[in-house]
Formats: sequence, structure tokens, C-alpha cells
Amino acid sequence: MKIDIDFDELLNNAVNSAIDATVNMSGKNPNASGHAEQFERIAKISANVTVKILREYHTALENSLSCVSQTDVTTH
Repeated sequence: MKIDIDFDELLNNAVNSAIDATVNMSGKNPNASGHAEQFERIAKISANVTVKILREYHTALENSLSCVSQTDVTTH
């Protein structure tokens, strides 16, 4: 069974959200602007790790569903 998920789009959305949040934070609190780059880097790493986990889970789920559908035998 194939489940189409655009993981690149998920990653891009997460990274863009992280950048937007960092810019927002910097604009509202000038004292935090020195840390903005660090926060953005942490958010990007977190997004990459999360999407990597989702990709692996997705692959495992597809494999499991394929195995089930191949061995699915209906008995009456």
C-alpha cells in the first residue's frame, strides 16, 4: 500500500515556521536578537529530526500494510 506524503513540504513548512517565529521574536524583543540565530538553528535541527522520524515511521507503516494486504486471506 502506498501512502503519498510530501515530506519535503512538511520540512519546508516547519523550517519556515521556525524562521518566522525567530523573526517575530527578534522584532518584539530586541534583546533576544543576539540569540535569534541560535534559536533558528535549533528549530531547523528539530524540524529535520522530526521529519526524519516521520519518514522512517511512514516507511515502516507502508511495509507493514503491504505485508498485511499480501497475507490477508478471507475465510468463510
